[in-house]
Amino acid sequence: MKTDLESKNRTINSLKTAVAKTLKSKVKVLGFLLVFVFPYSCKAQLFYDFVDTCGPGKVMYYSVTSDVEPYTVKVFGGYDTTGHLVIPDTVRSSNILYSVTSIMQMAFYGDRGLISVEIPQSIREIERLAFGNCAGLTSVTWNAQEVLPFEPGTYHPFHGCTGLANLTFGEQVRIVPDYAFYGLPLARVTFSNNITNIGRSAFENCSSLLMVNIPNSVLTIGSYAFAWSGLSSVIVPNYLRKLDTATFYSCDQLSSVVLGSSLDTIADLVFAQCPNLRSVLFENSLKHIGKTAFAASSIEVLNLPASLKTIDDYAFARCDSLRTLNFGSSLLTIGNYAFADCDTLSTVVIPNSVKQIGNSAFWNCRSLDSLVLGFSLETIGESAFEECSSMRTVKIGNSLTTIGKRAFYGCSMLKSLIIPPLVTSIGDWAFAYCNSLEYVTAKPGTPPTVDVNTWGISIQTPLYVPCSKYNDYAEAEYWKEFVNIEERPVDYTIVLNANNPSHGKVVYNCPTSSIEAVPSEWRYFVKWEDGNTQNPRHVVITSDTMFTAIFEIGMGANEPMALRSLKFYPNPTNGVVSFNRDDIQKVEVMDLNGKLLDVQEYSTSVDFSNLSSGTYILRISTPDGIAVRKLIKK
Repeated sequence: MKTDLESKNRTINSLKTAVAKTLKSKVKVLGFLLVFVFPYSCKAQLFYDFVDTCGPGKVMYYSVTSDVEPYTVKVFGGYDTTGHLVIPDTVRSSNILYSVTSIMQMAFYGDRGLISVEIPQSIREIERLAFGNCAGLTSVTWNAQEVLPFEPGTYHPFHGCTGLANLTFGEQVRIVPDYAFYGLPLARVTFSNNITNIGRSAFENCSSLLMVNIPNSVLTIGSYAFAWSGLSSVIVPNYLRKLDTATFYSCDQLSSVVLGSSLDTIADLVFAQCPNLRSVLFENSLKHIGKTAFAASSIEVLNLPASLKTIDDYAFARCDSLRTLNFGSSLLTIGNYAFADCDTLSTVVIPNSVKQIGNSAFWNCRSLDSLVLGFSLETIGESAFEECSSMRTVKIGNSLTTIGKRAFYGCSMLKSLIIPPLVTSIGDWAFAYCNSLEYVTAKPGTPPTVDVNTWGISIQTPLYVPCSKYNDYAEAEYWKEFVNIEERPVDYTIVLNANNPSHGKVVYNCPTSSIEAVPSEWRYFVKWEDGNTQNPRHVVITSDTMFTAIFEIGMGANEPMALRSLKFYPNPTNGVVSFNRDDIQKVEVMDLNGKLLDVQEYSTSVDFSNLSSGTYILRISTPDGIAVRKLIKK
C-alpha cells in the first residue's frame, strides 16, 4: 500500500516538474511580449504561486492576489488545456480556500487545442488577450456576473479567436462588459433572463451575428453595442428607456425594428446607415429622436407616435424610400436637415403643436407636392423647403412670424402663396425661382421686412394686400417692385379667377365689398360660374371663397346691333370659311394675346389653311362697324 502511494507521489512530482519547465519557457515568452509588445503592462505579475489540477491531465497555475481574507487568486495560465476547459470558482492551497476572481492577460494565449471554456461566476476581471488567438475555440459559457469593462483601443480577451461562434450567458449573469466580444465571428448568442446591461461595443462588428433575442430584463444597451453586426431584425426590450448612441449603426442586413413600450429616447446614429431597414414600429412612449438616428435607411412608411416631442438634426435625412409620413400630435421641433433628401415623400402635414422647423428640414424633397403647416408654427428655418421642385400647394398657419432665407427657393411648381398676418420678416431668396406663382397674398398690415432678392419672381405676378394698405405696400422697399397690387379682405382667403387668364380678370373693391369682372380686349363678360350675371357683384365673405368669371371672345353688348347676326362657317374649320353676308371688307386674325397674325381682304370666302391648329380671334370690318368672333382651326 505504501509502495503504491510512493509511486503515485513520484508520478505527481514528475508531472509538476515537467509542467514547471514548460511554464518557465512560457513565462519567458510572455515576459518578452509584455515588455516589448505591451510596454504598459510592466506591473503584470509574471510568476505563479501554486498549481492545481482542473480536470484529467489538466493543470492550472495561480497567483495569489490577496493573502488575507477574502483570499483571492488570479489564473496565471494552464497546461494541457486541450478540449473543454472549466475554470473553477474556488481553489484550495495550503488549507486556504481561494476565490478565483481574475484571469491574467495572455493566460491562454495561442492555445490552439482549446475548444470550449466555462468562465465561473466568481470572475471579476479578465485581462486583455486572456484567450487571444485561440484559433480552435468555438464555444464560451460565460457565468461571470459582473466583469470590469474593457477599455477601448485595447485587445479584448478573445481577440483573434477566429472560430468562436457560440456564446452562452449563465442564468446569474447581469452585465456584458464593454468591448468584450468586439469583432468576433459569433453566430449565436444566448442571453440569460437576468442580464440588465449590455456594454458599449460589446458585439460591435460581429458581422456573422444574424439574430439575437434581447431579454426584457435589459435596462441599458451601450453605444455601438451591435454596430456593424449582421442582425436582420431587432425587438427592443420593454423596460429599456434609452437606445444609446449608434447602438445598431450600419447594420447592413437589418430590415425591421420593434421598439419597446418604455423607450423614451433614441440617441444619435442609432439606426443610421441601415440601408435595408424598411419597417419600424414605434410605441407611444418615445419623446426624442436624436441626430441622424435613422439617416440613410429605407423606411417606406413612418408613423411617429403621439408622445414624440423632438426630432433632431438629420434624423431621417436621405431616407429616399420614405413615401408616407405621419407626425404625432405632441411634436414641438423638427431639426435641421431632419428629412432632407427624402426623394419620394409626396405629402407633409406639420401638426399644430410644432413651433419651429429647422434649417433645410425638407431640403431637396423633390417629390413633395402638398404641404400643410400647423397653426402654432412660428419659424420656418433657412432653406427649409428649398428645391422641393414638385410642390404645388402650401398652407401656412396664422402664428408664423419668420420665413428664413431660401425657405422655398426653387419651388418651381408652387402656384400660389398666402403670407400670414403675423409675419414680420422674409429672408433673402426665400421665394426665388418660384416661377409658377400666379399670385401672392400678403395679409400683414405692415409690410414684412424683405430683401432685394426675396422674390426673384416676375414683377407682373399679382400682389394682394389688405384693404386700405395699398399705399403701404406700394411704397415699401422691394414690395413696390410689384406693378400689379390689389387690395383684398384678409380675414378669409378670397380667390378670384377667370375661366381663361387671357380673357380677363376679376378685381375686388374694398370700400364697396364687391367684385368686378374686367374682360380683356375683344372679350366680354358672360356670367359668374354660379350663374349670377351681376357685374359688379356685391359679395359677403364669411369663409374662404372662390369666384370665377366666365368670359367669351367677342364684344358682347358693345357690338353694333346690325352685326350680331354675322356668322361664318364651318367653325371649327380645316381652312376656307364663308360668311352669311357679302359686304365684308377686311378680316384680321389675332392670337389669344391680341397679337396680329394676318390680314385678308374678303371676296366671297377667306382661307385660313396657313394657320396652325388652335383658337384665334377674328376682327371683321364691315360698313356697319367691327365684329369680333372666335375661330377654331382644326
